[in-house]
Amino acid sequence: MLEAILICIAVCADAFAAGYAYGIKGVRIGLMPAFMIGLTGAVFLGASLWAAGAVSGLLSNRLCSTLSAAILILIAMKSLADAQPSPNCDAPGGGDITLGSSLVLAAALSVDSLGVGFGAGVTMRPVCKLFAAALCLLLGMSSVLLGRFLGVRHSKGAGSRSTALVSSGILFLIAVMKLI
Repeated sequence: MLEAILICIAVCADAFAAGYAYGIKGVRIGLMPAFMIGLTGAVFLGASLWAAGAVSGLLSNRLCSTLSAAILILIAMKSLADAQPSPNCDAPGGGDITLGSSLVLAAALSVDSLGVGFGAGVTMRPVCKLFAAALCLLLGMSSVLLGRFLGVRHSKGAGSRSTALVSSGILFLIAVMKLI
């Protein structure tokens, strides 16, 4: 279960950063767009966790663990490389984020969830996969709303670089746990 919790925190860090960036720009994010962001992340993560489980039956446990750790390390390294020193937001200042825009944002935020889910899912138990998908829904929605709230409150702050560091650190930790 700890692995599932850490995975969800790692994949939802981007949603927090996006919410923060939108908050700084004064863009409002309603409950439905936040729900769609969380739901999309949960679907991407859940699908990749289950797909990885199907593949894991074809490979040895040791190879699955090594492959899983390697994928997580690569994603963590990519996340660090892509980190920007300040939050970016393409939405215009002020206004509301539309449901359509939230789906596009959710898909962009959830791409890493596919790799993380596949990397972690090869060795994860089915009950943990279900827990991870449900937790990802709740954390994704909460992260974007909390990030937006804090972004509104602060004109300067941690931004996406800090959340990328946290996310990458968590993914490295999960990878090491798989290799031990």
